[in-house]
Amino acid sequence: MSAMLPFDVEVREVNRLSENFVRITFCGAELDRFGVHGPTYDLRVKVMVPGVGPGPDYKQLLQSPTWYSEWKQLDPDTRGYMRTYTAREYRAGADPQLDVDFVMHLGDSAGPASAWASQAAVGDRLTLIGAHRDHPAGRAAIEWRAQPGQRVLIAGDETAVPAICAIVETLAPDTVGDVVVEVPSADDIQTLRAPAGVGVRWLARDGAAHGSLLSGAVRKIVRPAAADAPVQVDDEGDEMLWESAEVDAAATGTPYAWIAGESSSVKAIRRYLVGECGWDRKSVSFMGYWRRGHSESI
Repeated sequence: MSAMLPFDVEVREVNRLSENFVRITFCGAELDRFGVHGPTYDLRVKVMVPGVGPGPDYKQLLQSPTWYSEWKQLDPDTRGYMRTYTAREYRAGADPQLDVDFVMHLGDSAGPASAWASQAAVGDRLTLIGAHRDHPAGRAAIEWRAQPGQRVLIAGDETAVPAICAIVETLAPDTVGDVVVEVPSADDIQTLRAPAGVGVRWLARDGAAHGSLLSGAVRKIVRPAAADAPVQVDDEGDEMLWESAEVDAAATGTPYAWIAGESSSVKAIRRYLVGECGWDRKSVSFMGYWRRGHSESI
């Protein structure tokens, strides 16, 4: 039994949430095996953007332990493209449905997934690759690691909005912490249900440098202790940053941080929290969802 399964799905609804966000609802009988037992939090799902022609047989392809390498060797024009998104909301039942929110990177920065989503119509079909609910390793596609009673800091840009919303809406009622979200404009601010002890701040960039408002807000929330000596953080290089917290770090009493978005902005916040504020790096999850000037294929 594989931890990941291909799901043949159809577009049920297309809803424009704002200038920069589109929500696409997928349906299909195969989705009855999707997800995990319990909250999905920031559960990842891979959207296989169609190419020209029928594309690969994903059911056969995923039987191979090296399926990803084999997929990469196929002609991109026929295999299509793979992009990773968050399962914004999954609804089980006789008619299982999955909502995926797409950020509309159009113009010169348009990627294949946002270009597809901008033209998606009811009845369109594609393949999703996601967690097999009855496989214990399915939870590996979730990065959220906060433990009961642990104070939380959640921060991200527009690409992290679906994950942040999915996480916050499933937090325990007694959770305490802060959520900071940077979006392109005030039109992109969404209604978010959060526990009473969790403060939520939406920051509309409106032309400001990407990540500048997010970083500034985090610095106001978390201040270095006077006795803290800076810690060297080795994060040089242009590679994507992806580091998950360790569950057992909650025993130290350290707050938990979940930071996601543009890679260089995430690195800057990581450097501040771990290097300047002395946060235990084992209690932080930092995910570079994208890089300026790069179109990722994972």
